[in-house]
Amino acid sequence: MKIAIDASAAAAAEGTGVATYISELVKALAQIDTENEYVLCTRVSRLPRRGSFLKPPAPNFGEKILVEGLHLVFPRTLDLFHGTDARAARLDVPQVITMHDLFQEEQEKYSKSRFRAKKQKYYEGSASRAKAIIAPSEYVAKAFTEHYPDAGYKIVVIPHGVSEEYKPQHKEVIDFVREKYKLPEKYILFVGSLGVRKNVVRLIDAFTKIAGDFPDLALLLVGKRSHGAEDVDLAARMSAYYDRILMPGYVPAPALPPLYGGATALVLPSLSEGFGIPILEAFACRTAVVAANRTSIPEVAGEAAVLVDPEDTDSIAEGLRAMLTDETRREELIELGAERVKEFSWFKSAIAHLELYREIVMEAAVE
Repeated sequence: MKIAIDASAAAAAEGTGVATYISELVKALAQIDTENEYVLCTRVSRLPRRGSFLKPPAPNFGEKILVEGLHLVFPRTLDLFHGTDARAARLDVPQVITMHDLFQEEQEKYSKSRFRAKKQKYYEGSASRAKAIIAPSEYVAKAFTEHYPDAGYKIVVIPHGVSEEYKPQHKEVIDFVREKYKLPEKYILFVGSLGVRKNVVRLIDAFTKIAGDFPDLALLLVGKRSHGAEDVDLAARMSAYYDRILMPGYVPAPALPPLYGGATALVLPSLSEGFGIPILEAFACRTAVVAANRTSIPEVAGEAAVLVDPEDTDSIAEGLRAMLTDETRREELIELGAERVKEFSWFKSAIAHLELYREIVMEAAVE
């Protein structure tokens, strides 16, 4: 088979969860499959970011620039195109699409109208053109089927994994990173975009409710600014504990495992998640987790996290308080998380992707 993988979303100096998915999937495919030929495609619009293009990891991987509407960029031997970020291509070959979430369909407040319209256009094209649509969770599969019932039969659930770099950290490494970012000994960690959908304003309010009882505690908000970041800034400035709310912005990937390792807990109070990779990252680093009790999060966390109502500031605050006062419960969750994360791997995910590729190509051959 010759398989084209859209790597456009990975062409970013500051990667997102989608970029992690693409790069880890490609890395795992290169390790499990030396027979088939792969082409990493990057859309021509990403040329200004060519320094961040995903590089072929093995001899059976090549790379091309994808120009929409120009079919000649691929030889006729191409068997399948994988749109890894919910976007089909105008290519006359079977296509598999990954649908990471549908938050644009759920709430207008989660994104700007222009961005939402663009995404919805991609979703509609994918629903009609794709032979199969990959969802990372049962939650996304159900949401997609509700919004696109005629294409619901195309859904295949393939969970994400966790990068090998996420593992228990040595104290010396944790201390080095803590000093680099000028962190106190005790902090609660958030990893994700700073905006409306991730519910960061309520997280700040919850921290403010308990911070007086824990004078040595800080809240570390790691991530890029997104839609609603101005409200996050305002909430932080209005907090009586503004000096203990730390926002370093985007943090390079190598620094994240030590930041997880040094945290009292990860808190992910998102209003909507398609999967929730930071939960697995925390589990792998033996860090306790407090997370929202809705969308995909309970599905990923299982019994290994404290689940809270993300629309109730008091619920978030009490979840944080439990991690700060009940050491027995925190240690129990750490052990549960270490077991839970074993159920997820990029190798398992890549094997499932490869099996789906083969199935779609075989079906196309007999049509």
